[in-house]
Amino acid sequence: MQPAVERGATFLEPASPARHDLLRELGAVPIAYGSGLADRVRAAAPAGVRAAADLVVTDEAVDVSVELVADRSRIATIAGFGRGDQAGIKLLGGGPGADPGTDVRAAARLQLTEAVEAGRLRVLIAGSHPLREAAAAHRRQGRQPCLRHTAISHSLSARSLHRRQAGSARCLHSVETS
Repeated sequence: MQPAVERGATFLEPASPARHDLLRELGAVPIAYGSGLADRVRAAAPAGVRAAADLVVTDEAVDVSVELVADRSRIATIAGFGRGDQAGIKLLGGGPGADPGTDVRAAARLQLTEAVEAGRLRVLIAGSHPLREAAAAHRRQGRQPCLRHTAISHSLSARSLHRRQAGSARCLHSVETS
């Protein structure tokens, strides 16, 4: 969300009220989940919604996206493959018929790394763990809110950023090396 906000986009983010303050700090406009979501989105975006990304994989998210975005080619889902295919929206990730996003991820890695180094991208770290605890750290990550990331340290001298699906949300995980 931060790169989109930096480029001038208004980023509406459905979330639980417990995450609203953090979302505001990151530049998003938080919207409460649940019944009436489409109306709350309309109120927050009176000029309309031009694009949507379903990153939570709920029927409500797909329904609201399809209802509010006129151009279905501007709607994407990371895991709602059955619903997404039926609705005619873009499928992203590792599912059947989905664009794996390899080219987009490769192009974004350097930009994201540069944004972190320049202080324009805030990466929230929930914990840091040695490589020998990587499996347990990733299991814990799947139970945490997606806005917090897990850093795994090891002895190589490179840095990389990886995306993985945790639970029903997409998260950015940093793997710090030293």
